[in-house]
Amino acid sequence: MPRISGSYEFDFANITGPAKHVHAVKFYGASDVSKIDSYLESIGYKKQKACDIDASCWRGSDKQETVSVSMLNSEKMVLVQRVNNF
Repeated sequence: MPRISGSYEFDFANITGPAKHVHAVKFYGASDVSKIDSYLESIGYKKQKACDIDASCWRGSDKQETVSVSMLNSEKMVLVQRVNNF
């Protein structure tokens, strides 16, 4: 994952019912997601035409995994989440 800002943090959530693991990277002071989009394409992810949230959703070969890339303009932050449903 390219670092698009010098200020970032990692997060993890274990959600039950339905079971999911959510890994996230928050990039503060960032708004350009083009490097992240290029990176996801380069490792085989395909951008989806629709997304359940206000973000760009990506899918790879694992159909239980979704990656979302969203911008929170009010905080000038980019949020990248990898959700694994099991």
